[in-house]
Amino acid sequence: MLGSSLCSAAVYNVKYLAGLPPIATSSLQGVIGSTGESWNQATGTFSNLVDSTGGASSITVGGLSGGQNEGPANSIWLGNSNQFSKGANQTITISGLATAGVYDIYIYALSHNSGSWGQPSNTERAAGAFTTTNVSGNGTSQSLDNGITGTGPGTFTAGSNYVRFQSIVADGSGNISIVVDALDAGANSTRLHVNGLQIVAVPEPSAALLGGLGLIGLLRRRRA
Repeated sequence: MLGSSLCSAAVYNVKYLAGLPPIATSSLQGVIGSTGESWNQATGTFSNLVDSTGGASSITVGGLSGGQNEGPANSIWLGNSNQFSKGANQTITISGLATAGVYDIYIYALSHNSGSWGQPSNTERAAGAFTTTNVSGNGTSQSLDNGITGTGPGTFTAGSNYVRFQSIVADGSGNISIVVDALDAGANSTRLHVNGLQIVAVPEPSAALLGGLGLIGLLRRRRA
C-alpha cells in the first residue's frame, strides 16, 4: 500500500452502496490507506465528505446515480453506481476542492459478474475509459478492462480493476469532472460502473519541504 508515503495528505474515500446497510469501515480497503479508516457511503450525490480520519470538508461528489448491490461481501467491490447502458457514459463531478489544488484520484470498477473477470470476450465485464479535461500528470484519459488476465477482487491492478489519475488540477471554481465512458464496440459494447473512488490531496512542494525540514530538526534534537 502507498499510505505511508502519503500520510500527511488528506484522503477522501467514497463508496457507492444502494439499499444495503453501511459496510463496516474496518473492512474497506483501497489502494491508498488501510482498513479502519473512514469512508463516505451513499448512492448518487455525496455532500460534505469526511476525510479518512473523520475530519469534515465541503467537498461534494455527484453525477452518478442508482446502484447494484452484487459483489464480494464486505469489500469495496460490494455495490456500485448504476449499471450504465452498454456503450453509454456519465460524468463524475467533484466540487468544493481547493482552487487550483492538485489531487490524485483512484477510481474502482469491477463487474458483479465474476464470470466476466479475465474474459475479454464477455460483454458484461466492466470496460471503457475515464477522461478528464483537467490538467493531469499521467494523461487525461485512463482505460480499464476487467477482461485483463488475472482480474479479480483479491488484488488491485491498475488498468484491470482500478485507474489512477496523478496530479489533476482543480479549476478556478474548485471543480474536477471525469467522464465515465463504457466501451462502445457495437454488438460487443460493455458496461462501466464505479464501485468507489479515493481523492488524495497532493501537498504543495513548499509544504512537503517544510514538513521534511521539521522532521530533520526533530531528529537532530533527539540526538543532541
